[in-house]
Formats: sequence, structure tokens, C-alpha cells
Amino acid sequence: MSSSVNTCEQEARVFFNYLLKSNSPPDLVSLYCKACAHYAFDINAKDERILKYVLKNPATISCIDAALGFSGKNSVLRKKLHLFFSIAETHKDLSDKFIISKKTKISFLKMAFTGIASLFKILTGNIILLFI
Repeated sequence: MSSSVNTCEQEARVFFNYLLKSNSPPDLVSLYCKACAHYAFDINAKDERILKYVLKNPATISCIDAALGFSGKNSVLRKKLHLFFSIAETHKDLSDKFIISKKTKISFLKMAFTGIASLFKILTGNIILLFI
């Protein structure tokens, strides 16, 4: 098995855990790897360092993703996350996880908390990116 296949599988597992907080089904990993093989990512040195860092330190992916998303830069990490998200969203066993649930009385509080948490993730991610 080549290094790029192992990296692709590792990316899929890290991305799935980040997006859905569980283990990835093997067929989803395979679909992601096939999609990556057909899509030409223009990876520069900084993108490569970010990807390696995220794979070594998966707990930081939410902060780095938030910082990259807020900066508006075209990062390979975000492109790969979007690709993975699209594949996961259409998976037969996972599509229900992407449907918005009914609103409850605490929905506004959850939304406010998520917004505040996102600000901290953006700040933390920017600090991490300074050292990568």
C-alpha cells in the first residue's frame, strides 16, 4: 500500500471524526480516496505542512478549519474537507445526520454558544497557523 493511500485513508478518518464525531465507515474512506485520486489538488509547502500537522494533531482541526475559513484563503485542507463533506452527505447511512432537526426552545442558545465558540476557534487556529 502506498504512502498516498495511507495518507488519504488517515485524512478520511480524521475528517469524519471531526465532522460527525465517530468512526468512518470503510466504504466512505474508499470513496474519498477514489475522489482524491481524480481531483488535482494544487498543494504548496504551507498547505502540506498544515495537512501533516492536522493529521498528527487531529484535535486542532476545528480551530485550523475555522481560522482558514475566516481568512478566506483557498486552502487545500478546506477543499479536502468540502470534498469529504459532500461525499459523507450523500452516503446512504449518513444522509439523515445532515438534515436539520426540529427547532427547540434552546436552539437560539445553542446557536449563540456555537458562534462564541467559533470566535475562540478562529483565534486559536490563527495562533496555531503562525507556528506551522
